[in-house]
Amino acid sequence: MLAFAGLYEIWGPDRLLTSSIVTTAALGQLVAVHNRMPLMLPRTAWSALTGGERVMHVEYVPSPYYAVREVRLRPAEYRRLWAAIRADFVLGANGRPQRIAHPGYGPSDAFYRATGHASMFRTCNSWAAGKLRFAGVKTSLWPPFAEGLVWRYREYNGLRLLSARGRSG
Repeated sequence: MLAFAGLYEIWGPDRLLTSSIVTTAALGQLVAVHNRMPLMLPRTAWSALTGGERVMHVEYVPSPYYAVREVRLRPAEYRRLWAAIRADFVLGANGRPQRIAHPGYGPSDAFYRATGHASMFRTCNSWAAGKLRFAGVKTSLWPPFAEGLVWRYREYNGLRLLSARGRSG
């Protein structure tokens, strides 16, 4: 399959659709035919636009002290969030998530098969926002980047948590 770069616009009171294919200087034997040719999208750009199979990247952290932002959940919200995340894992015949043979980024993370597709419009951050919304947490409508997901949450201060534990214990 070939993918060409293009532009379109719907305008005017009659909602007229106009479109064009983006062109570039002709290459190779096409120069004999015309000095321009359609701009073909590289496979990676096409994959980013159309998406692909989604995976879950899971990392074990022994404590929340690495966190930059804090999201506090009530028990019911936590249960809804866990159920929504669990439902997105592809489960094997044994009922457990299917781990992908990938070394991960470090000693405490892994990749698993997941349902659905990801693309430049359906990013991991928009997925996370959807799960938080399902749990009842207020989020940005469409946060394709991390900043759009976390801006509304309180900055995390691990020292505040430690001092609160010290007072209650």
